[in-house]
This record gives sequence, C-alpha cells and structure tokens, in this order.
Amino acid sequence: MSECGEGCDRWRVGDVQHTAWPTPHSNASFGSLQKQVSIMSSNLTAKIDEIQCHQHADTSAALHAIRSQLQELNKSVQTCQSEVVEVKRDMVAIKQEIDTLQAAKEEIEELRNAVIAWRSKHEGGR
Repeated sequence: MSECGEGCDRWRVGDVQHTAWPTPHSNASFGSLQKQVSIMSSNLTAKIDEIQCHQHADTSAALHAIRSQLQELNKSVQTCQSEVVEVKRDMVAIKQEIDTLQAAKEEIEELRNAVIAWRSKHEGGR
C-alpha cells in the first residue's frame, strides 16, 4: 500500500503485475499480446494513480503549511494593529501635553511682559 493513505486506494486497479515485453521471435498469440497490453495498461494506470496520489499529498502538505503561515501572519497583523492603536492613543496624549505646555509658555510670556511693563512704569517714576 502506498504511503498516501487509504484515500488513494479507491483509484487503484488491483495488484500491479509485471510481465516482460514479448520478443520479436516469440510465438505469442494475439490474445497473449492483448493480455500483456492490458496488464501493462493496468500497471501504467496504477503508477499514474500513485503519482497523482503523491502529488495530492504534497499539495495538501503545502496548503497546510501555507494556511499555518497565514494564521501566524494574521496574528502578527492583529498585534501590529493593536500596537498602532496604542501608539495613536499615546500620540493624542502627547499632543494634549504639548498644547498644555504651549498655553503655559504663552501665559508665562504674558506675565513676564506684564512684570516688565509694571517695573518700567513704577521704577521710571522714582
């Protein structure tokens, strides 16, 4: 039995029989030749079925590997998407902090200008 498994057995045509080619000098009758051609045809069909079975098994294994890789890739993409969401959230928080600091800076500059104006007004009058 082939290592392909039981699924391929339904395509097989009995046991494979190997017979030699008739020589040109043999007294083989037409019926005997016909039988040999039939056996050879059966052998060839069995061999083709076995090759197709192996190809099917190889294809199935390759598809399984591809599916596994796709699942891993999907997990990786989901992880990346989660990380992108977290980075965007962090960027919004940083932007808010920058806006707060910018407003505080502007307020400090206004206070400094007011102090400078007050000093010049009060010190200039002395």
